[in-house]
Order: sequence, then C-alpha cells, then structure tokens
Amino acid sequence: MTDQDPADLLISAVHRLRLTNATLTAKQVHALLVAEGSDAALSDVKKACSKASKQKPPPAPSPAQTVCRPLLVKPSGSVIFFRCLRCQKRVVSNARVCSGCLCVCYCSAACAEADEGHHRECADYARHARRDVRVRLEGDPPWLAAAMEHRCDATYCELLEQMGCHDSIYGLICGCVGPSAEHRYVTDSLPPSPPPSAPSEVLLGGWSSYYAARGLAVESQAALLLSWPLTVAHVLNALGLPERGREGGNEGADGGGGGGEAPGVTVHYLGPEKEVMMLPLFSELAWLFPALRLHIEMVGPLGIALPPPIAFDGEKGGRVTVAVRRGLYHEVAQEMETPDVVVALNAGLAIAGYNERWPETLGYLQRLGAPIVFTDYSAQSIDKGLRFGEQHGGLDAATASPTALNPFRAPMRLPRVDGGAVGFPTLSNGFIGGWGVGRGVVLGEPDEELRK
Repeated sequence: MTDQDPADLLISAVHRLRLTNATLTAKQVHALLVAEGSDAALSDVKKACSKASKQKPPPAPSPAQTVCRPLLVKPSGSVIFFRCLRCQKRVVSNARVCSGCLCVCYCSAACAEADEGHHRECADYARHARRDVRVRLEGDPPWLAAAMEHRCDATYCELLEQMGCHDSIYGLICGCVGPSAEHRYVTDSLPPSPPPSAPSEVLLGGWSSYYAARGLAVESQAALLLSWPLTVAHVLNALGLPERGREGGNEGADGGGGGGEAPGVTVHYLGPEKEVMMLPLFSELAWLFPALRLHIEMVGPLGIALPPPIAFDGEKGGRVTVAVRRGLYHEVAQEMETPDVVVALNAGLAIAGYNERWPETLGYLQRLGAPIVFTDYSAQSIDKGLRFGEQHGGLDAATASPTALNPFRAPMRLPRVDGGAVGFPTLSNGFIGGWGVGRGVVLGEPDEELRK
C-alpha cells in the first residue's frame, strides 16, 4: 500500500475545513492547518485551494456528526467582537472566531469546545452570515452607509449619532426617548400627498420605490421608524387583502365599520412595543390603500399607558383605525373581531424571556386558522421560530413559509449583538416567515441557499 500523495492530502484538508464555510481563504486555511500542527507552506496551500475549488466537495456531515471547529484570529475587516459567546467574558486582544462560520467569538478553545449548541448550528450561522441584507436608496445617502456598513463596534447611541439622528424621535430606538406617564406619541404622521395609483408596485419595489412614490428625500432616516407600518402594508399586499377587502370579508371591523357598510380587513397585531408610541405613522396604510377599510387591533402585555384609538381617512373612502389592548392574546382574543391575518413583528418566538408566553397563544392561533406572519431580527430567529411554533403550538409545517428577507426591514444593522459575541446580520423586522398564507404567496426574498 503506497502513501497518499502530500498534494492530495492537502486538497482533502481544504475540503474538510471548507465543509461548513466555503468562503475560507487560502491564508485562513493555512492558519488552521498550522494550528493543527501542519508544516505545509502557504504556497502549497494556495495550490491545494485552487485545485479543491475545481472539484466537487464531499458531503457535509450530518447533525449527529457535528464537532467543534478550530478557532481563527478574527479576520481583518470583519465586525469587532467584544465578548465570548459561551462565558460572556470581555475579550480584546484574544478574540478568536469559529472557523466554521466566522461570526461567533470565543475567548478560548475550551469555551468553543463547551458550546455544543453552536456545534449543531454552525452551518446555519455560516449561511446567515453570507446573506446580503443591505438596503439601497438612490445616491447611497451617508446615513444609510453609516447604518449598514459599520463593524458593530459602536453603541446604539453612537451609531445613531453617526447617522445624524440621535437627538430626535429616533432616540426611541436606543431608549433615550421613552414612554411618558400619560401616553404621548413621539412622532406625527407624514405630510399628506396624493395616493399612489398602483400601491402593489410601490410595495414590490421596497424602500427605494416607496421613497420615490412618497416624495421622501433619501436624506430622511424615516425608514427606521416606518418599518413597522410598511411591513404590515407588505403583508396585506402579499396576501391580496386590500383587493379581497373590497370584494368581501369581515364587515364592521369597528372603528368606522357598521352593518351595511363596505367590507373591511381586520388585522390582529401581537406584541407591540415601541410602535405604540408612534401610531400616527400607521396613517401610511391609508395613503397606500385609500379605499380600504382596515382595522388593526394591537394586543400585548404592555406596561405603559395605552393610547386611545386612532383613525386615518383615505382619499377614496377608506379608513384605517388602530386600537391597543392590554393582555395576553389567547386570553382576550375571543372579545375581538375575527382576523383576516395575525401579525407579530420582532416576535422572538424562540427567544429566552419571550418563549414562555408563546405556546398558549400559538395553540390558540392553530385552532383559529387565520394566516400568521411574523418577523424577527435574524434569519436564525425565524428558523427557530418556525420550529418552535410547530413543536409547541401544533402549527402545520406543510403550510409554513420559508425564512425570507423582509423588503421593509429597518435599514440599520444592529451593533454589539449578544454583547458583541455574534457577528451575523441582525436588523429590526429583518426577516419574515409564517404559516397558512397560501400557496404561491411570497413574503420576502428567499435565502439563496434555499433556492438551490
């Protein structure tokens, strides 16, 4: 039996190291091999990488075979890491990242070895980290570049200052603007303008199309706050509810609809938080759908003073009303109108601190049978939320919409995720998924990996 050619051994090593992260450069592969005790020259590793890229890679290991990946020195140009994901100890000069995904930080090999949860999820992290989440507006305004291209090393307040909008209502994002003892709105409705002739085209075009149709200057950071109402508008449009609402549906969805009046659409909006302080921005729904009678009922365990119901009239006879109710959805839903769709924005279905509230609500929603759409900060959170709803709420996986990028995500990449231990893209209302929305309904831009 002859020894295997050293060049072939190197190619096999390249395939092994690139199993969970195909983007590893030759220098990174060389660094990992040296850490394993190899004396291979960088020039030989570069040749092996070139040959490996022309070959079909071996199959990825099954979840049961997943192991701890070696650590790398943080790649140049990547996000700045501050803490170890496992022990949360602050790291500065000794920051190391998982070579499988390049977006999780550890202080030592011992912490990496002990984090079995990441061993199972590393391939998902790598896929999510490669996702391009940038928002584009004509002219690439400086505030948008500051919001999306940073290295996650600033605080929320510092990032908003770099974007030029910290000393205003945008302080709601970082917490510098908060609720008052008596409820007050922190923003007004946008100035009036003629409604669009084709709202579906406006919504299909995302933020760029919306800014142009609304006459907003690209220097305006309004998209940071408009993500909530525009995501609702996107969901309504994707499900065809504006047209259905004019043809038939729930009648008298309160707040303007009585017996004999035009049919309307009812939305149950679960878990509102910051948006309760900026309900005037939901007037954009009356601008987009001026003939639609729409009632939005927000409900959640809110600990702040609640606003009175608010209403906005559309130019073609429609009306949008928004009311806020305190309580857990499964306990108060029977007092509410039957919904055409249920939405939960930044839902946190499988996130510690939130997930104990969700099982009873998800079970109620399963029995209700209405379409359910939710958003979350990361693709990973949507993936986990879908599994959580199916395991704890009995929701049907066969009706699930795959994780997708929300076209009306807030255009700001969040800094210092998990204390600065995680580096994959995270945005408010960043990703979207759901159940029961119907075949052929596209909630967002699918993950490129899922298209293959």
